[in-house]
Amino acid sequence: MEHDQLRLLIYGKDHLDKEAAFDQKIKGIEEKYIKWFSERSHPKDPHDHDRLRMHTIEHFDCTRHGFGFTQTSDLPNYIRDECNAAFKEVYER
Repeated sequence: MEHDQLRLLIYGKDHLDKEAAFDQKIKGIEEKYIKWFSERSHPKDPHDHDRLRMHTIEHFDCTRHGFGFTQTSDLPNYIRDECNAAFKEVYER
């Protein structure tokens, strides 16, 4: 069984749709603030710039999805606020 089919069986279509929607919103936020990210080096790849996903944490326990920021994240509050709003829009509607 393919990985995507297994995930569909385990989590269901609704969860996977929300996961994809949230991922698109996070990518959009990173693109919106690309100047901020591109001026910073990627902590694990010296040939790349910083990425929004290096600052975020997600978890899913089959009943609820959680979102937050790493302890070492120094994202400005305006980027954090947009990420939190995107999470609420997708998962708490």
